[in-house]
Amino acid sequence: MSSDRDVTRIVRSWLDEGVTALPDRVLDVVLDQVPATPQRRATWWPARRFPGMNNPIRLATIGVALLVVVLVVLVLRPSSTFGPLASATPTTTPVSTPVAFELAIDGGGIPGALVLDAPFPLRVEFDVPARWSATEVTAGRATLQMERGAAASVWVDFFVVDNVYPDPCHIGDGPMSPPVGPTVDEFVAAVTGAPGFEVSGLGDVTLDGRPGKSFGLTNDVETVACDGDPWLQQWTHAGGGDDGGVYGTVTAAREQFWVVDDDGTRLVILVTESGEPTPAEVDQARGIVNSVRFE
Repeated sequence: MSSDRDVTRIVRSWLDEGVTALPDRVLDVVLDQVPATPQRRATWWPARRFPGMNNPIRLATIGVALLVVVLVVLVLRPSSTFGPLASATPTTTPVSTPVAFELAIDGGGIPGALVLDAPFPLRVEFDVPARWSATEVTAGRATLQMERGAAASVWVDFFVVDNVYPDPCHIGDGPMSPPVGPTVDEFVAAVTGAPGFEVSGLGDVTLDGRPGKSFGLTNDVETVACDGDPWLQQWTHAGGGDDGGVYGTVTAAREQFWVVDDDGTRLVILVTESGEPTPAEVDQARGIVNSVRFE
């Protein structure tokens, strides 16, 4: 019937304009369920006839059926059909502004991020946990120490080394002449070649993308026989400071080195253990080194 086609066309047009379009198979099922008046009926027995449905009633019936289907579709369809999903606000951890190393010497900024800068010739950032103190910074050395009562048992030092003593116990002849070269390998060779020191774990390392070497040093040198000085003089650095620009260690100290090159400047990071620090304390010191970020 032409009216059937008109109804189908109207329904399809209405669906096309809506938010949700029904598949053909759904529409066909709906139409099949709507009673229709047959045009002719061939049978040999007397037909029992019911009143036919006129077009307005059929349209109303189709509308009701379609309304049910559309409601089901809308209920089952994800809510994003009617608008964009609300974007989640990212949760980030606030990043604190690093405190200048010089300011931390007075007790500020620890625990937290510190930035080592002028007068030190490199700009280096790192994280320092509680129970640590910044004690000095010069043009060649910056020092952190862990407090255990009145004494420190673990230190973390940052050095830019000028020269190395070939014999830390007997320094009467002075540092190397000519001075140690500027590379990582030259420093490592000079320091690990000193008499009385044992080397362990020498290997390649990377800190924040900077290549270098890492190794350990221990010694059994009795400093009472070392030119009357209780310290084993290992190298010199710029800036003077509390050690007068000459760094030394003590008998039986344990030293762990990280030596890296930062755009042509050699940085020596040293963790020194004296006495009996706990493994957790040593791990904290190494954690400071591992957190190093170059600017």
